[in-house]
Amino acid sequence: MVKAIGPNYAGAVWTALVFVSVPVSFAYLARSLRLSPLAGATALLIGCYLGSGWFFLAGFFSFQIGFALSLIVAGNLFKQSDSPSWERLTTIIVVTALGYFIHITAVLFVCVMSAVVAISYPAPLRQRAIASGAPLLFASALLIWGLLDPSAATHGGSDWGTTTSKILRLVSPIVRFELRPEIVCALPLAFLGYLGFRQRRRSWADSRTRLCAVMVGVFLAMYCVLPVSQGHGYDVDIRALAPMYAAIALLILIAIDLSPRPLQVSAWAVGVYLALSNLWFLHHELLPLDRTIGLYRSLLKVVPERSSLLPVCAVPNIGRHQAFLHAGSWATIDRGATTPYLFSGSTGDAMSYFRYAHTPQAPSIFWATRPGHLPPDCVQVGSDFDYVAVIGKIDFACARFVKVASSKDGKISILQNGAFTP
Repeated sequence: MVKAIGPNYAGAVWTALVFVSVPVSFAYLARSLRLSPLAGATALLIGCYLGSGWFFLAGFFSFQIGFALSLIVAGNLFKQSDSPSWERLTTIIVVTALGYFIHITAVLFVCVMSAVVAISYPAPLRQRAIASGAPLLFASALLIWGLLDPSAATHGGSDWGTTTSKILRLVSPIVRFELRPEIVCALPLAFLGYLGFRQRRRSWADSRTRLCAVMVGVFLAMYCVLPVSQGHGYDVDIRALAPMYAAIALLILIAIDLSPRPLQVSAWAVGVYLALSNLWFLHHELLPLDRTIGLYRSLLKVVPERSSLLPVCAVPNIGRHQAFLHAGSWATIDRGATTPYLFSGSTGDAMSYFRYAHTPQAPSIFWATRPGHLPPDCVQVGSDFDYVAVIGKIDFACARFVKVASSKDGKISILQNGAFTP
């Protein structure tokens, strides 16, 4: 896609597809539970919020697509329990296999949803067994195969964190920046929850509500038992919160769908407000970051193609993520430069399909922003890299490098190795 339409358009298209994947799959899941078209429309609007959570902003695009695919499989499992068909089973198998190649949590979620359907879906036991048996076996086989892969990122030590951190991390997927600006979206969400809570007695008599309650409990339990980090994988536990919050949203939608028509329309209107306010909020927070990246890329034009470059990020966290931590990847995308922090199997990352021909030696990517990481060795940097790109306020004191380009405020600098001849 990058070669066909260029990195600017390809990036925008890819980001849009990742964003849209969650609302579309969530609306499909809602309709698979036999919710009304109006409730499905409201689900689409709520999905726009769920699809722009912390996972999206932190760049967990593969995980987000895998999560969306697991929602599609869940919807087909519901339909398969009502009326089994070979076509639907084929769809489940194909989408599950696709999810495996995108992100392994997709098959983990399919395993869990298959078990949930077998236990609590409102259909005869025989139909539930037929619907969930083959998908559960297939997804379990893929999950075991992936975990046993010698290059899997899950090999290594585990960190479960503390009880306090586990409690605080429950809101991780929905708190993207500081708590105060998040109120913009929290208010319509709270109102939707209130509308659903008003119908709690009527909704609890519906078997679909009990199904979704089981989903919430199972994924919450999964969150509690999963480690914070495992091997080279980090933020492992909060992945289980994505389907948990989707199940909570389904509980609200089921309750609203059982209420009088005026209340359903009110919920749809609140959903419109939530989607629009969320887009405004994202625009307000992300546009300045996009401008900074644009300036960074323009300064990278002084870097010759196929040279080597060490990116340095000294910008503190913006909200709950380091927005410019991997900004140096643009040197590879735009200039074809070799940078040391690309995700690859060479450095133990999950992306074992990509490996460096020669693994660059470089300091930790976090050395300028987190304590406990050693600063770069100037002799080694001068030997291995032609350029250094610095974003943020830090004094990169290596005598062999001289500044050749910088922004007006001095927060972005490109330094050239004095021994390098372009």
